This record gives sequence, structure tokens and C-alpha cells, in this order.
Amino acid sequence: MYPNIAAYETLNQNSTVYKSLAGQLHAFHKISFDEGFENVNIRLAAMIAYLDVAKELVFSREKITSYGDSLYKQWKSKNPNVFLQAKKYALTTSKHVIHWMNQDNYKETRTMPEYNILSDDPSKWEPTPPAYMEAIEPHWNKIRAFALDSASQFKPIPPPQFSMDKRSLFYKELIDVYTVNMGIRQKGDASEEIAIAQFWDCNPYVSINKGHFMFAAKKITPGAHWIGICKIACKQIQSSFEGIYSVFELIYIILTFIFLEKIQLKSLKVKSVKGNLI
Repeated sequence: MYPNIAAYETLNQNSTVYKSLAGQLHAFHKISFDEGFENVNIRLAAMIAYLDVAKELVFSREKITSYGDSLYKQWKSKNPNVFLQAKKYALTTSKHVIHWMNQDNYKETRTMPEYNILSDDPSKWEPTPPAYMEAIEPHWNKIRAFALDSASQFKPIPPPQFSMDKRSLFYKELIDVYTVNMGIRQKGDASEEIAIAQFWDCNPYVSINKGHFMFAAKKITPGAHWIGICKIACKQIQSSFEGIYSVFELIYIILTFIFLEKIQLKSLKVKSVKGNLI
């Protein structure tokens, strides 16, 4: 999200089509540029700003740096003056975004306690075999809400009340999931249902067991999964360079809202996931 904001803001400081996000996102203020920026190649600057912020958000920072340096070398060889001016303009934007990014409360949530699984309540979530993974991001609802007043502004409809009574809505939905699951398993891995499920699946970490051997298959995160779908749509409609960053920004913000609301609901009343019971 943050790299895209840097690119979007770089492109749209003086746009008559797209509005700056300054004043629209919490604590995000107008960027102050030095004088002397004229005829800047803003598309080039947008890509530089994107890469500069991106390297702050990955574990393998050196890979982004190496990739960026290879591109910078190519761009600079074509027109040094255009490149250097675009880079200076871009770094003004990226510095502003990085400063704002570091105030979103993410770092603070890294030190907060893990989800407490010590409970005799059968409706509470608990780790399940074979991986016994910990609860993922129990404090995500404390991250800056960007454009919402808080993570609880739009409260989703709560799930059915936990109950193993066969007449309850929870139990009926549980059996529905079980029945569909078993039907797909019987059709095998080559079925159309499996192909559809794998396309829409956004689980970034899947535990795989082979006897006593256990390993993980890692994929893109849920957010990146939907960004990939957005990319497909942009290609289909042949979106403009500026339009792509605009669409991606909307998707990023919407996804952030969804994740915040989802975690907020879980934090209020954590239910047993139906899949854990099957």
C-alpha cells in the first residue's frame, strides 16, 4: 500500500484528473517540494518513489535495492539529467510517505502479547493439528484506520452463535461446509472445483505433511492475491499508467478496511472456525 501511495502522490501533485490523498487519509499532509522542479518525468519519478518505499517493507531489502539499482543504471544511461531530476523529485515524496508510514502503530503491535488460548470455552479459537499455528495478527485492529474513524466504524454482522445442537444455525452451516468439502475431495485434485478453489485461495502459508515430514508451501498474501486480480482487470481494460496506480490505491485502501474490520470482529468475540471442527 505505502509504495503505491508514494507513486500515486508523485503522479498526481498537479493532476486535474486524480486528487492527492493529502487530507483524505488520517495524518497524511500535503507534500512540500523545493523550488526548481520543472518538466519532471513524473512517470519515471513515480517508479523510483515506489521502489524507495518498497525496500523499507521487505525482509530481503537488498533484493529490492539491487533491482532498483539495475533499473537506475539503465534509466540514467539514457538521459542523466532527466533521471537525476526525477529521482530527486521522487525521493521527496518517498521520504514524506516513509515518515507517515512509521506512525501507523504497526511497529508497536509487534511487541503486544499473543492471543491467549487458555480457556475452557469450547467456542474459543485454538491451534489445531498438524501445524498448531499461533493466532495471526490479534492486534491488527490497532493499526491506523487510514480513512475510517476506527476499526469498529462499520461492524460486520456477527457469525452464528456457536452451538453443537443439531438444530442450530451454526451446526447446519458446519455440516454444509463438511458436505461440500467431502464432495470435492471425492472428485480429486484434477477437478474443476479444486482449480477454482486454488485460484481464489489466499492462504499464504499451507502446512503439508508427508508421514513424519512436515513443510510449508508459501504463496502470496491475501492482499497481494486481490492485487493480482486487479492487475488482470487493468490489463483487460488497457488502463492508463496513472489509472493503474489510482485503481490499485483504491483496492489497497478497501482491503485495509476489510482486514481491520475482520480482526475487530474476531477480537470482540472469537468463535471456533468451522474448519477447525472438521
